[in-house]
Amino acid sequence: MALKRVEMDDLERGTVLTSDASIKRVTSITGKAEIVNYWSSPLKERGWFFT
Repeated sequence: MALKRVEMDDLERGTVLTSDASIKRVTSITGKAEIVNYWSSPLKERGWFFT
């Protein structure tokens, strides 16, 4: 994507650019997770996950 007058360092990883007002940024979520057999490391409370 090409954005005028925006450098790569101006955006953080995971930044979402949208004009949709229903999209909200949050700093935490609460949920339940299950480990699948091929997951190699344990889950940690307050961990960071990127997909």
